[in-house]
Amino acid sequence: MLSANESNPSTHKRPEYLAGPVVSIKDVFSCVINDMNIENKDIFWLFYLPLLYRNQDDFQKCKEIIEKPEIKSLCTFIPAKSHPFNCWRYDQNKKLLHQYIQNDVFRTQDLPPAWEHYHYVCCFKARELPDLNCELINSRTYPFFLDKTTAEKLVEIDTPEDYERWKKMNKKGGL
Repeated sequence: MLSANESNPSTHKRPEYLAGPVVSIKDVFSCVINDMNIENKDIFWLFYLPLLYRNQDDFQKCKEIIEKPEIKSLCTFIPAKSHPFNCWRYDQNKKLLHQYIQNDVFRTQDLPPAWEHYHYVCCFKARELPDLNCELINSRTYPFFLDKTTAEKLVEIDTPEDYERWKKMNKKGGL
């Protein structure tokens, strides 16, 4: 992998209107692409700083994949913690339950595989950004599936509870 020193990095200070909790990362990347001399083939990587686990082998494998001409975006996926067929919403006004996805599957072993995206590794070519959603994914995104063991090591430190979980895992030798 290239280090920042080897790849001739440049920085971009985003405008104040693109800071804050309601701004999508896609909007920030759009600003960077518009403001800087970015080529369509340039690859952007999203690194979440509060995600403390990193395995260089995973990033190297993803780098090899995203550099292929036919791959335009890549995101890691982990096994879903809850299957969408089992999720319901409650209509407070009508006092009724509704399935998010209509189904009549009642045996766990009959549930189709379900994955959730996780920005452990997320990268894309600049030309693909307009077609990505605000989570930087579309139907053509290359899914890099992580095994359950790796998924269990992923802790994004957003709350004090997340930090306590990470400390507990770290003490057990989990990381």
